[in-house]
Amino acid sequence: MTNTGQAQMEALLASSWVKTNAPVVMRNDDIWFLDGNNGWTVNCHGQILKTTDAGDHWTEQFHVPDIWLRCIGFATDQIGWVGTVGGRGDDGAPTLAKRLLATRDGGASWAWVDLPAAVPGRICGLSVADATTIYLSGTNNPAEPPGLMKSSDGGTSWQAIPMAAHASMLIDVFFRNASEGWVVGGRDALQIPGRVVDRNDMIPVVLHTSDGGATWTNLAGAPDLVRQFPRGEWGWKIQFLPPSTLVVALENERDGAILRSDDNGATWARLKINDAQRNSNLEGIGFLTPEIGWIGGWGDQDGITGATSATSDGGLNWRNANEVGRNLNRFRFIGDPVHSVFASGDGVYRLAPGQTAVMPPATPRTVPADPYRLDFTIPAGAGTLLVTVWNRFGSLVRTLADSTGPAAGATSIAWDIKDAAGNRVPPGPHFIRVTIDQTSFAVLLAVSHAGAAATLPAHPAASPTPPPGGHAPATPGFAADIRPLFRDFDRQAMLGAFDLFDYATVKARAGHILQRLADGTMPCDARWDDARIALFRRWMDSGMAP
Repeated sequence: MTNTGQAQMEALLASSWVKTNAPVVMRNDDIWFLDGNNGWTVNCHGQILKTTDAGDHWTEQFHVPDIWLRCIGFATDQIGWVGTVGGRGDDGAPTLAKRLLATRDGGASWAWVDLPAAVPGRICGLSVADATTIYLSGTNNPAEPPGLMKSSDGGTSWQAIPMAAHASMLIDVFFRNASEGWVVGGRDALQIPGRVVDRNDMIPVVLHTSDGGATWTNLAGAPDLVRQFPRGEWGWKIQFLPPSTLVVALENERDGAILRSDDNGATWARLKINDAQRNSNLEGIGFLTPEIGWIGGWGDQDGITGATSATSDGGLNWRNANEVGRNLNRFRFIGDPVHSVFASGDGVYRLAPGQTAVMPPATPRTVPADPYRLDFTIPAGAGTLLVTVWNRFGSLVRTLADSTGPAAGATSIAWDIKDAAGNRVPPGPHFIRVTIDQTSFAVLLAVSHAGAAATLPAHPAASPTPPPGGHAPATPGFAADIRPLFRDFDRQAMLGAFDLFDYATVKARAGHILQRLADGTMPCDARWDDARIALFRRWMDSGMAP
């Protein structure tokens, strides 16, 4: 490593995770950065957003209300693609015409790509090997045929690479050059002819090719390793650290672990996540060095905590690291040597000099399982309303409302925790996305194994509902105006430090609280909107009346 590279690495090692100003959402599924400033994210609102200043400002480039955007990648600053996994096709999949978006002007415009019929039903992973060679991977549903798509001409044309002989589902793909790469997912451990394949029968695969996808080898097929895999586990994300280290996040609702190889995949170790919060249900993984890394995802089996863990010894031991963010699905390391690091989940985060507060454990409230009611406000003059339910894999589960000319005012939408066929949905994270004209917001629910649904309370900034009381008093008081701004969730999260419902405590710490509100590090799940911050500041400026 050069002196410059060493200095860059030392700066990153001394940095903290900072939440960027990406809009408040519950899930940014993927990010892509060309350098330390210019990047994109795709999120659960159906948006493609771009930043040119490392996340300080974001601009919407594309919005689609009835499709789930999953992965993104760019070959140049002008040419890029976005893969989709959910929509109004069969089994909640996107139709053939809406599986891949492309841009050739830096995202100023996006168009659907005409793909051959053999394309996987859902595009979960996207790897740009070089300016002309791109790979797509899918599907994340074991009931559908898995496969890869490859372009050798910069996305002008695509060829299918069937993968059913090697796997039952494929998630993430990474190619270090046009010829050599890896794709991870799962294969059916039972192999019973005629039986519909189920996620609960998956075991991980790590497939490797050195000839551009013509032939494949399962690097995770050694008998001693296979015996360590519990059924119902599969590979979700893969990272390659030159010269020879590979790490794979294993998604398993109950028993969090990663795969690690330090000899280009010849041998592997399955390393359990052993932090105090018992993090499992893992998706996003990222290592800055062979020793220092992070992993996140849905956290627990119901997807309530969205926890993140960190290691400083290569994955042998882990600690709670929720300051990095929650619901993480992707880490990106920019440069060779690395000079910038980003992560995406409930927000978009970057590793940067400075302080950041540690996020307390999430404590979502429990709500009735049947029905769950979502209350929001429809503005006057709205032209369309679309309310949809999606599962954690990005499949469209059900449409709850689809209308034109909706009535303005307070609205309540009920969901009975069932899919379009009337069956109760399986446990795990689910999203309700509300789109009014061209504006969307989403609520993240966790359908519990115990039969209830839990939700991280939607922050008011995520909904068009006005502030409590609908007024902005000239001389606000704590009891009437400030305390109602804090949710039970906020109070429980901070009780280890102080009580947000106690007037004297909040008055004594008001300056610190305001700073945290303004920089977006409090609350931990979603930034306050400007109106609420202004109300808190006005309370301070007017003497902090009780």
